[in-house]
Amino acid sequence: MIKVLFFFENAWAFGSIHNALAKELYPYEIHADIIDWASHYVLEEFDLLNSVYDYFVTIPSVVMHLHRNCDIPMEKIIAVGHGQIDILKALQEHGNELFDSVKKYSVISQTLKDKSIEFGVKRMPEVAKTAVHFDMFYSKPADSLKTIGYGGAIEAYDYYGNEIKRGNLVENVVNQIDGIDLKTTGKYNNYCMPGYYKTIDGLVVSSTQEAGCLPALEAACAGRLVMGTPVGFLGEDGEKGSGILLPMEAESFQKNLKETIEMYKDNSQLYKSKCEEIQTFARENYDWKHVINEWVQLFSDN
Repeated sequence: MIKVLFFFENAWAFGSIHNALAKELYPYEIHADIIDWASHYVLEEFDLLNSVYDYFVTIPSVVMHLHRNCDIPMEKIIAVGHGQIDILKALQEHGNELFDSVKKYSVISQTLKDKSIEFGVKRMPEVAKTAVHFDMFYSKPADSLKTIGYGGAIEAYDYYGNEIKRGNLVENVVNQIDGIDLKTTGKYNNYCMPGYYKTIDGLVVSSTQEAGCLPALEAACAGRLVMGTPVGFLGEDGEKGSGILLPMEAESFQKNLKETIEMYKDNSQLYKSKCEEIQTFARENYDWKHVINEWVQLFSDN
């Protein structure tokens, strides 16, 4: 049996992804555990972990911490990029040598693979997509559009200091529409998210960049109306039925979002039909069973 240790934050999106992934890998003779990078460990602990696990998986920007501070050999580290900042920080601080030195280099979406090439990383990354457990998030679509959800951070910054989430744009729009409320996730634990989607009728993604955008996948599985900019999987799959694409430019985004919400708010039959279409797409594309072979291949010794 192959033994894999995920070195990530064991909460929020990282916690959700890797706890689910560990369950999916086990039937393939891959035992995966998670060790929270926010906790303190003594070097002896990593000596013991190194004697047990075949691979250590983390984001590119944390690779050198595992190698230099924890004495994990580079040939046992697999770097998986989950966002542009993960790649840029590693590239700027350690150059292409880091990507060449790890056992394998992967990213979670085609979008991020394209960005890796654009940033100048010479090693071609594999793609192992993130997904969700469809049945965990499934719920019957709501009857009408009354509450808009925002499933991530209202504000966040990229490697260059640019604000990329733009949750304030969504707040601006919702405040202009009578009969529509906005419900954000606040500080909810990631295990609360399946319940959260039952309390909203639609989800908006306003980001200028996302690698995958987990809330869009989760909301689609829950049968909610997904609306957002062409980022991550929404950008890759929006034309195929994963959600409603909105313009990136701020003013056009707000104008189109307002028109879209008002249209579906005033036509409950159209709203339910679109939600069912989005949920069907999610069932056929976003469950772990559709991508698990990419992760199994990542941990194969070749």
